[in-house]
Amino acid sequence: MKRFLAIALCFLMLFLAACTSNNNQSNENTKAEETYEIIQKELLTPETVIAELCGLGDFACMLQTPGCNEVYNSQINLSEPVVKSYRFYDNNTGEYVHLLCLASVDDAKMASYAYDGYDYTNRLGAMYLFGTAECIEDLSFSGYKYPDSFEAEGADSDPESVAGIVKAIEDKTELCGGYYSVESIEETKNKINQKFTLEGGILNLVHLTYHDGTVLRFVYIYEFESENDAVLYEEDRAAFSQGVEDGVCIRIGTKVVFGNHSIVSEIG
Repeated sequence: MKRFLAIALCFLMLFLAACTSNNNQSNENTKAEETYEIIQKELLTPETVIAELCGLGDFACMLQTPGCNEVYNSQINLSEPVVKSYRFYDNNTGEYVHLLCLASVDDAKMASYAYDGYDYTNRLGAMYLFGTAECIEDLSFSGYKYPDSFEAEGADSDPESVAGIVKAIEDKTELCGGYYSVESIEETKNKINQKFTLEGGILNLVHLTYHDGTVLRFVYIYEFESENDAVLYEEDRAAFSQGVEDGVCIRIGTKVVFGNHSIVSEIG
């Protein structure tokens, strides 16, 4: 009898050990699957959305200025201001897309209420898109984790920086616009090189506009890597401005500012 009990006890211990091993293996597999899932769900960024949009259409992309964001802020009942926004425009078809990066998913939902009358819309977490391009609704990023929020970046406080000049203009006027993308800047540089050869690159290019009811007012801000390039471009744009009603052109170091708005003379 004792021998039988001993054998039974051995079998029981072996069975419990096997169960424990299986449980441990199951837990390890679950952890591995969770780790795999985390690795697969890369955070979706505006840059990824921009690349996808530009691949779906012949869009030029601009990072919009704070003045444009203020327009959105006035149209949407937001808990926090728009963090940043982009505008895409197809010169061939006239189609456009707005991409808003917001402080929370709730704010993105509020944007959907404000802009649900547009032809096409889409919300990707704390990002919201609307416009006239059908490809907006074709966007799908199932392999990504959608962002829950965006945080504002520190503003450049230097009044002579491009951001400082933009702020000075937008604070005093209704002009607003956007920063050209790297690709658009390269195209512009190639056009300039057909007139004269630039020593360096173009670091920033901003286009601001406002229709005053009679005339489309505009201001361009070019920042060059080389001051010699800025001097050459100032000469070129000064000649151009003479042929434009209310045209003005100034240079601030490596930056050339021109347009048909009186604010250009004031910031000089």
